[in-house]
Amino acid sequence: MLRLLIVDDEAESLAWLKEMFEAETSEEMLLYTASSGRKALEVLNSVKCDVVLTDIKMPGMDGMELYRHVKENWPRARVVFLTGYSTHELLYQAVQDREIRYLLKTETPEKIVSTALEAYHELMEQQEQLLQQERKDALLQKAQYWMQKEFMERLIYDVPGEEPLKERMEELGLSFQESRPAAVFLGRADTRKELPTLDQQERILLSVRENLPGTVRTAVYFLESRFVFGLIQPKLVDEGTDWKRVLRTCEEALEDVQEICTDRMGISAAFAVYQEPVGLERLGQTYHALKNGLMTVLTGEDAGILAIGGAKKPETETDGRTGLVKLPMLEAYLEQGNYEAFREVLQEISMPLLTVRSMHDIRALELYYNISMIYLKYINANGWQEKLPFYIALYPLTRADDFADWNEAVEYLFKLAEAVFRLMREADSDHRDQAILRVEQYIRTHLKEDLSLPVLADVGGFNASYLSRTFKRRYHCNLYDYITRERLSLAKELLVRTGEKIYQIGEEAGYHTASSFNRAFLKSEGMTPAEYRQRYQTEKQNVSSGRNGD
Repeated sequence: MLRLLIVDDEAESLAWLKEMFEAETSEEMLLYTASSGRKALEVLNSVKCDVVLTDIKMPGMDGMELYRHVKENWPRARVVFLTGYSTHELLYQAVQDREIRYLLKTETPEKIVSTALEAYHELMEQQEQLLQQERKDALLQKAQYWMQKEFMERLIYDVPGEEPLKERMEELGLSFQESRPAAVFLGRADTRKELPTLDQQERILLSVRENLPGTVRTAVYFLESRFVFGLIQPKLVDEGTDWKRVLRTCEEALEDVQEICTDRMGISAAFAVYQEPVGLERLGQTYHALKNGLMTVLTGEDAGILAIGGAKKPETETDGRTGLVKLPMLEAYLEQGNYEAFREVLQEISMPLLTVRSMHDIRALELYYNISMIYLKYINANGWQEKLPFYIALYPLTRADDFADWNEAVEYLFKLAEAVFRLMREADSDHRDQAILRVEQYIRTHLKEDLSLPVLADVGGFNASYLSRTFKRRYHCNLYDYITRERLSLAKELLVRTGEKIYQIGEEAGYHTASSFNRAFLKSEGMTPAEYRQRYQTEKQNVSSGRNGD
């Protein structure tokens, strides 16, 4: 809706302009009037106006002074000057600003109205562009957050990446010095509901960022939907960095966050800070030490900040529970289809089971059923509940007491791994075959269209390089040669079966110029399309003549 303010010190002129806009435009509009520059500012202080149509020469505050106030306080508003003078000392100032539009009162009503509407539509377009840019920036920030979070999870769970650490951090916008340590903290957020909502998570993350000083670099993420994981590194970090001071700053900031969570969000939170700086290679070990510590304390404002590790509490591996902390790594390797890495981690995790005698040992059962849940989650996600029993029984996953001992249970877990990865390979092969058949069909039915590698990769659901390699292994030729073969096969069929002109046949076969069609045909068949057609017709006549002679 257009909000228009008309400013003119002449009452007749003001009334004329008001009536003209009401009569000449179908635009939905709120129209305001002011008889002076001062009164115009009063209107602008109470309502938002999109366009100000004002006389230049007015007593008291003239049009240019009003314009300067408008641009200072309402920079996005558009100003259109309207005057009865064709020459005026203020006119020169007005035309110097490209955003200013200038009209004489002698212009037609249509011209005056269209100029104001043009200014309004320009404003709306600019606002839409700004809104789109803000949305784009917000999406990019969210995307960056999720990519950074994934990167941190890889570091925590020791899942190797393809790129060098420094290059990946720079690509993700992480300004940390990867060769220097950082302070690490972890928080646990508890609500009356099961988990904090996404909105609550964002508010907690914002609270952490706002309460930490600008002298440090901060990276903070929600992990496992409940835990607030953060890294802090001074912007100037070297061997002389006072880490005790950094850790104390971190603890003070988290105390404020704890209070905000309780008082403003109704969320109970507990925080733990690791008591020595940690290199990125130790993030996983540190994260699980902090997490184990948090699981033993209550949340809330009075919980205080828990100190873990370092000089205050040396890190020790107790209770034989080290296998549990590597379960996310085991799940990650299963998702990746990395059989060797999966077996290696499974062997490390299941090793403590081999030392347990009782099949009713609580910790052993906890570990076994945690591994079982990883299998079951993956099997269900892929819909293999009916396929997998043809390779191995599934009921032992939920019935550990059916095994004679833990050695037999561990042996079953490894056999199940072999069966799962075998089915995974078969499913991948079936999927690949179906995708290749889909690409073949697309090529045959779209010979006239774009058959570039990126297009066909989208059709098959591959990346371009993988499609190229797979196609070459299957057909012993590259994709370009296969397409050429299909196009020329169609062209030869049309040459002998129809009377279409040769250039039309070339177009149907996917050749946009006669010269490219001739060149490809000559290279493949050793003759031009015209010669091919003539040769076929000659052979056909000879066969026909031979039959008549008989």
